[in-house]
Amino acid sequence: MSIISKITLNVRASNTSTESLELEKVISSSDLPSTNLSENHLKQILDIILELLEQTRAKILEEYTYVYELEYKFYDKNNGLITSESSYSFFDEIVTHAIPFDGIHDTLWLFVDRSYYKENDTRFWRDSETPAGSTIASSLALIQKKYVYKYIDFLRTNDMDHEVDQYGDINNIIEKYGVCEETLCLAIARTCSACGQHGSEQFEEMLNEGFLDYIQSNFDLFLEKLEDEHKFKEIWFMDLDYEEFWNPGNMETDWIDTILERLDENQTEKLRLFFKERLA
Repeated sequence: MSIISKITLNVRASNTSTESLELEKVISSSDLPSTNLSENHLKQILDIILELLEQTRAKILEEYTYVYELEYKFYDKNNGLITSESSYSFFDEIVTHAIPFDGIHDTLWLFVDRSYYKENDTRFWRDSETPAGSTIASSLALIQKKYVYKYIDFLRTNDMDHEVDQYGDINNIIEKYGVCEETLCLAIARTCSACGQHGSEQFEEMLNEGFLDYIQSNFDLFLEKLEDEHKFKEIWFMDLDYEEFWNPGNMETDWIDTILERLDENQTEKLRLFFKERLA
């Protein structure tokens, strides 16, 4: 069994994406095994990772404009790299071990939060396509329903015009919990703040798989959650005028027509009034 003696964090971050920034943490104790990790061991490793991430954030905010790929490396006592197929696989293994421990979940989510800089709308990436924290965010959302709301916030920091795994992750969450208040919020975000290249398409699928019935039966809740979405970030179609919005040829708002087909007269009027009060 190897003992982890050092953890390094390498970030390829610069205006030209050619510079690298590397920080390391030497572990003084010899009680951090690379296998058979206890909850305490995992917490120690994650705390070190968060410490390195914070140091990197400070340097990047001060010196760099863009943030690129994030890479952790774990070394044994002989300075040998502890990894399997890829430079990120051992970190994945640590996350997999940590997920079953409820007491570590908040620490894991700190990694997700600190992978994004709200200050300048910049984030770390696991690789050239995948936002750092993706596996943690989707895994926790599947374990505890309360993390679905946090997962929505995570999606809002993603470049949803270049999706990778988000479509499948969202489907998995809906399959796990079914149609409920939390997944309704996820569905609304999917056509608004987390829309991206496939949002409208996926929302149409959701409507046909139970959400339309749920919206019809819980219409006031739907309007409440739609308003919450609007307060978070002005919905992307709000720059349309009222007539343009209701144009049957407007494919980007077809989902509204789909919903209207199932609403009663009172609900239809409420929905039209909702948008009329908010459209340009």
